Amino acid sequence: MFEKLVKTYRTCDSAPFVFDLVIEACVRSNRVDQAVEIVGMLRRRVYCDDGRMGEAMRVWEEMKDNGLKCDVMGYNTMIAGFCEAGDVNKAEEFFKEMGLNVVESSCVMYERLISSYCKVKDVDSAMLLYKDMCRKGSVAVGFVVDLLVKLLCEKGMITEGLKVSRFAKKNNVCMKGESYEVLIKGLGDEGRMEEAMKLQAEMVGRGFEPNLGIYGAFIGNMEMAGKLSSELLELK
Repeated sequence: MFEKLVKTYRTCDSAPFVFDLVIEACVRSNRVDQAVEIVGMLRRRVYCDDGRMGEAMRVWEEMKDNGLKCDVMGYNTMIAGFCEAGDVNKAEEFFKEMGLNVVESSCVMYERLISSYCKVKDVDSAMLLYKDMCRKGSVAVGFVVDLLVKLLCEKGMITEGLKVSRFAKKNNVCMKGESYEVLIKGLGDEGRMEEAMKLQAEMVGRGFEPNLGIYGAFIGNMEMAGKLSSELLELK
């Protein structure tokens, strides 16, 4: 029963009063190591929430020096802290360390890292993590899909963006209207009008209304097609 209580505390990230009860129970049961581990976890969380990553790292190293194993909640806290602080490279170092220590990564960790890489415009790193996430059977939430699709289209990787959107649709993940818009414009710029029109129909089916930007993309490509047709007729 006691082991289940400690495990539930770690998994659910419980409130402070639960923390007090668990610590007291650990001490009374002479489980000092577990008490120290939970105290360390709380200290890391406080430091990470405040963006004090130097102090969070010090607590992390102290716990490792004391021979305490770092669990998925500990890694999750550190990765989230470094992502929020804008240090994505350090966050990925912890992510890789998890793998080396055979600690199973969570979908939330992938999403935090992908989101952070999208914010710094590192499309290669974002896609590498996204593909690894999909390979492991996880599905990104709509917010992450929107960030990824937008970045891919900004980088001119329209086909990759379309693949991400199709995988999201297959797994019942909804994108925002803005994601449809950047994809449709990108397809239009590449002259892939049939695909753009199908995507517009899907967009409307999802309850989003096309805006002037989308209509402008279609009209612009139709005008270009008309101009080319006229030039061909003149050549004949």
